[in-house]
Amino acid sequence: SSQSLLNQPAPKLEFGKWLGERPETQGKTVLVFFWTTWSAPCRKAISEMNTYQKDFHDQLVVVGLSAQEEKEVADFNDMKIDFALAADSKGTLAKSAGVTSVPQVLLIDAQGIVRYVGHPGALNAAALKKLLTKPAE
Repeated sequence: SSQSLLNQPAPKLEFGKWLGERPETQGKTVLVFFWTTWSAPCRKAISEMNTYQKDFHDQLVVVGLSAQEEKEVADFNDMKIDFALAADSKGTLAKSAGVTSVPQVLLIDAQGIVRYVGHPGALNAAALKKLLTKPAE
C-alpha cells in the first residue's frame, strides 16, 4: 500500500520509559517488537526475540515495546526476557508505525530504513540473517 513503511525512512524511534538500561542502537539494526503482557501470541514470540538478541547481538538490538502502563510491563515475570524493554502508554511509536495489532515487529537497518514490518511469525532466523547481511543500497 502507499502507506507501507517498507524501504522507507523509519519513524522517529520514541520508546517512552525504558525498563532497565537503554540499549546502544547506534550503528546497529533495531528490531522493535510491539507486544502486550496478556497476549498469548506475544508471549509465544518472546522466546524468538530472546534468540535473535542472543544470536545476532553484534548487529541487532531487540526492543520490546508495550503500550501498557509501565508497572504492568515491569511486573511481568511469567518468562525470561533477554532484550531491552520499554513502556509507551501513549503508543507514540506504534501510532507513527501504523501498528494496529500485536504482536508486530519493525526491523530498521543501521541507516534508519525499514526493512521488514509485520507479524514476527513470518520472520525467522534465516530471513533475519539475510536482512542483516543485505548490502546498503
